[in-house]
Amino acid sequence: MKATILILLWAFWGVLLGFVNTQSNEDKEKKDIVLIKGNADDQTEDERSILYIPLTCYYMQGNVYLTTSTDLGEMHITITNLETVNSFESTYGSTIGTICIPVSSANGNYMISIAINNDSYYGYYTIY
Repeated sequence: MKATILILLWAFWGVLLGFVNTQSNEDKEKKDIVLIKGNADDQTEDERSILYIPLTCYYMQGNVYLTTSTDLGEMHITITNLETVNSFESTYGSTIGTICIPVSSANGNYMISIAINNDSYYGYYTIY
């Protein structure tokens, strides 16, 4: 009797898992991108102070969004897939508000680099 119940429970569990969508919905969720001041290639300086980053950045549904509340001037943005080394580059003029940048939604690890006047920022995000 116990064996029959265990077999039925095991079969039910297998059927239940078959109906569950195994693809993650994480791509559809907002992913904040933490921006770091400086150049990703030059990480020698270990700063311990709090720095003001004049913009916020996040990825959602195949787009990277950059938001700023001040006029930063011209921004040069590079987004690179770190596994394929494919990159997207664009320059945006003076903008206050949100910029929507359509990017690849392919799985992988990405780096975003932002150059504004004499300052540079970078951050990373992953798509599963």
